[in-house]
Amino acid sequence: MKTNDKKQPAHGRKIILRLALIFAVTVFAIFLTSLGVVQFYPATEDMNCKKELAVIFGAGIKKEGPSMALQMRLDKGLELYQQKKVRLFFISGTMYEVRSMKAYLIKHGVSQTNIIEDKMGVTTHETMENVKDYTIANHVNGIVFISQKYHIPRIVLFAGRSGITNAEFIAAERKEIRLKELWIYTLREALALIRAFILGY
Repeated sequence: MKTNDKKQPAHGRKIILRLALIFAVTVFAIFLTSLGVVQFYPATEDMNCKKELAVIFGAGIKKEGPSMALQMRLDKGLELYQQKKVRLFFISGTMYEVRSMKAYLIKHGVSQTNIIEDKMGVTTHETMENVKDYTIANHVNGIVFISQKYHIPRIVLFAGRSGITNAEFIAAERKEIRLKELWIYTLREALALIRAFILGY
């Protein structure tokens, strides 16, 4: 009887270890899948046709203005604006990000009347909901979402869930961004994509 009592705890520990191993392998597989999507998603840097609204997501600011990542997004938007491929800007983020983005766009020739400010879009999910509400209320004809390549899969996911159609997704890239920083952003975005897929935000 004592021998059986000793075997039962040992057997229980083996089951727990196996379950823990299965869980760890599953989590790792999910992370690798998400990382692969973020890293290799076929985002384009060109637009197929004109859109009315360019949506730019906040990405941090510095003392002197937008962060490098945010400036890349703004510059891509300005490029499309100057090519007359977009007419309006929907800038979304914290109050400070929006203020910085607006100043940058105006400085580079965008009329204030062509800028819609969304100071409540602190997260990608919140921005998407606010974009949806604005486009429905104002009958917007076509949207282009502008962000870094690693961010595009999550934007596509939220756009699909929000029922947003007639949209394009443009990658804003520039070689100046350091490889170390890019990998940090990519790893962080892989985790955010998993959260968005499972939890919905």
